[in-house]
Amino acid sequence: MNQMNNLSYVYDDGETLYLTDGTNYYGLNYNEIDKSELRDYANVEPTEVEKDEDGDLSYYYDDDSWDVTYEILEEYIKDYIISACTIYESGDCLAASQGAIFQVVEGDNGWYETLINHLKKSSGSGTDSSVFESGEDYDDTYEDFVDERPDTKSTTDYVDDSFDY
Repeated sequence: MNQMNNLSYVYDDGETLYLTDGTNYYGLNYNEIDKSELRDYANVEPTEVEKDEDGDLSYYYDDDSWDVTYEILEEYIKDYIISACTIYESGDCLAASQGAIFQVVEGDNGWYETLINHLKKSSGSGTDSSVFESGEDYDDTYEDFVDERPDTKSTTDYVDDSFDY
């Protein structure tokens, strides 16, 4: 239930995008977002346009013809923050399955454990949950795996992007 101006990419497990503000961690469960809500960010054109019986235009889209990429999610998150949408205190709330950004906290339905396991693997130092809770060692942990990211961006790549507003 807080607002922020800057989030940086941490990890993507193929269903949830993990972000940080340098102190806390946040998640976006994009796997649960209806692709129709992401069309504007993907610049998807309608596959068919028809007039209905009232003369109004009806647009049809083929949402199976495009993939959700990191760039699409980045634009979605920027808009989410600029629009001052609520950032929820836990991923356990219903809104977390409907495209809301939520704070990753211990005991939150697996998001916390997924992130901690990733941070441990990527740092190679057996990082414990104190890194997560304090945020003090975040920069060292993050830098350890940023150098290994691929050159291209997709939802599963390691990307060092910040959303500054």
